[in-house]
Amino acid sequence: MTTRDDFRRANFWRRLNALMQILLCLTLLAAINHLGSRIFERNDLTQNRVFSLSPETEAYLSTIDQAVEIFIIIPDIETDETNRRVLRDLRKLLSNIELYSETDGGGNITVEFIDVFRQRNRAREILGRHDITTQNSILVTSGSRMQQISIDSLYTFEEGKMRAFKGESEFLSAILQVTRENDSVVYFLAGQGEFDLDSVDPLTGLSRLRSFLQERGMTVRTIELTDFARIPEDAGAVVITAPASRFREREASLLRDYLSEENGSILALLEPGGETGLEDLALEWGIRIDPRIVVDIGPDYKSATGDLIIREFSDHSVGNFLKNTGVTALFGLPRPILPAPEDGRNPDTLEVESLLFTSENSWAESELRPGMSISFDKEEDLGGPIPIAVASQRRADTTFEFSLSAVEGGRLLVIGNADFITNSRLDAFGNRLLFLSSLNWCMDVGDQVNIAPKDIRAYMIILSQAELRNLLVWLSLPAGVLALIGIVVALIRR
Repeated sequence: MTTRDDFRRANFWRRLNALMQILLCLTLLAAINHLGSRIFERNDLTQNRVFSLSPETEAYLSTIDQAVEIFIIIPDIETDETNRRVLRDLRKLLSNIELYSETDGGGNITVEFIDVFRQRNRAREILGRHDITTQNSILVTSGSRMQQISIDSLYTFEEGKMRAFKGESEFLSAILQVTRENDSVVYFLAGQGEFDLDSVDPLTGLSRLRSFLQERGMTVRTIELTDFARIPEDAGAVVITAPASRFREREASLLRDYLSEENGSILALLEPGGETGLEDLALEWGIRIDPRIVVDIGPDYKSATGDLIIREFSDHSVGNFLKNTGVTALFGLPRPILPAPEDGRNPDTLEVESLLFTSENSWAESELRPGMSISFDKEEDLGGPIPIAVASQRRADTTFEFSLSAVEGGRLLVIGNADFITNSRLDAFGNRLLFLSSLNWCMDVGDQVNIAPKDIRAYMIILSQAELRNLLVWLSLPAGVLALIGIVVALIRR
């Protein structure tokens, strides 16, 4: 064998070795990209988590079981800065929604951006399908249902300038409206001096709560039981907020029939004080409404204003979300709400669970008058932790594949405080989350929370000429060091 043959053989193996190394590197890169697309973790380090979805949105998206299509039909005009900002904000938000739906939800949400100038036929098809005449449109659809979002509703404005982006709230509201299976109404009782949905009073008004529920796609109405022979059939839940007078027997009977015969749901928010007229009804469902007032002297459970900070939640679906996220609620003085399933009617069919608790340093005070000193009396008072919210659900399961109309059902949730949803406290801590979780458990549609708009912040760095020169020196220093190292290595090799 000649030297030339040896050289050719060695050259062949070198080339083959190089080729194999290239193939292995490409395979490694492909494997890394594949794993990176399937297994990854995103961390938002911004102060206001502007690149992340809120817990409310994630909670909703994980329960969406219907196909939802989102169409953004807006032209991409490079010379229009406002237009480009809108598209940039929408792409950032909707990519997060679509990604979360794919990874943690059912993958039922798809997003499509359509430029009306470059994709005229596609834009005409989507707009014609839903009888929309305006070209700049944002549509959220599911089956035959459609919600249109205006661009102006995506932002809050001050002096004609965009100040905050509230697109997440708008899109979530639209998704909820197109995926709701029914159009149930939330009825708030009136006639016993309850808190008023139309009032803007900070202490007794619920105007902000009404707006909040309507933004979530709910229909809210008030009802006086004296005007009705039964609770309306379209009631998804009945809410009782701090009745000032006692319910009469006829009114309590209507609520009893609604719960037992119509499988209804009642959310009762009761302020501490005397009898409400609902004691017997609640006890039939394994809930004891206690007339005492809860006092909590735990330093971590009392705010600077004297309000109670609720930190203890059970694993029930109402409080579990707050518990897992470390969110607290802010209450005024509550009354004890005690579980008493053994005293309920047909206790074997009841599922009764306490939801909220005060601290171990609290107690239920039997006598609390202005100016008097208070202390725990073992003989008269109930020691903490005190349950201040109890949920009861009546079930009658059967192994047959049909339902019995005579089987009693329904849900009752009683919270020993009502002022946490008033205009002055609704936005405090996790109060909105607690109310929405309670209401939606009653309506059996899952936990829901609110989303705050995300501020649009513009940052400007102003440097003097000397500072700019120093900055350039520091930026060029690493590159200069690397270049110097390269020159030294090259000289050594020569």
